[in-house]
Amino acid sequence: MTGKSESAAGSLPMLRPSDWVVLAYLAVEACLVLAGSGREPLWPWFLLVHVLMMAGIVVLARAAMRSSSRVVVVLRDWSPALCIVIVFSMLGHLVPAVHARTYDDLLLQWDQAIFGRYAGAWFDGLASPLVTEILRACWLSYFVLPFLLGGVFYCRADRNAFHEMVLALVLGWFISFLGYYAVPALGPGYFPESIPAPESVGASGVTQSVAQALFSLEGKMHDIFPSGHTIIAVLALWQAKRHRFRWWPALVPIVGGLVMGTVFLRYHYGVDVLAGFAIAVAVALISVRWHARCMGWDTSV
Repeated sequence: MTGKSESAAGSLPMLRPSDWVVLAYLAVEACLVLAGSGREPLWPWFLLVHVLMMAGIVVLARAAMRSSSRVVVVLRDWSPALCIVIVFSMLGHLVPAVHARTYDDLLLQWDQAIFGRYAGAWFDGLASPLVTEILRACWLSYFVLPFLLGGVFYCRADRNAFHEMVLALVLGWFISFLGYYAVPALGPGYFPESIPAPESVGASGVTQSVAQALFSLEGKMHDIFPSGHTIIAVLALWQAKRHRFRWWPALVPIVGGLVMGTVFLRYHYGVDVLAGFAIAVAVALISVRWHARCMGWDTSV
């Protein structure tokens, strides 16, 4: 990416808006690591990882600006995705170290106040093995949809759509990560006595096996409020429509099933989804204008 954003950022002209978002988040989380150091014995290593990632962003940006190597440029363009994966992998340790309490009881109370009961219970009448498999497949699409769509945009001659999408997604992801620190919770699935699920939700199946494998890799997480699945899926759908991805209408039922699945499958509370929608809208408005201001392009959404 070239243009105004690489000539008007002071002493670090090669940094993009998405780089500043990543750097700001890493700086904030480094402070949180220090704040939770008393409950996390590995905190020096986590702090070192943050410092190395921050340095890596700057080094890659500078190298890409000075080098004609395609490998360097590709690494620089996709480095935010690597940062997201690394940061998420640390949340299981860092969130409980920073904020030891969980707020599942409060989130359930909010659900009951807004929806009359746990939000997912409204869909229990649809429960069947087939419906469960479809909704869980939609839920799993979260792990591939943003990267596949990013790859489509990256293959275009004009990478404006790709860089705008990266900015929107890193904003969405990092806001959700900060939400986990503010309101840590385990999710409805941890409380089957008070939030029972239909039998098909726990039944074995192809998608259930994939989901369980992912949960085993993640470990015990406090990543419930807000719903990152909702934020990222909605932003990806919006970007697909905004940048005229030919098949974007086909994504509508997938994203709809993903959002519905988060509560039906007992992964999220209804208020997590509502917060996710609100954040996605705010991020969409902020990111497109921020990116356009840096590039000097039209700000229409």
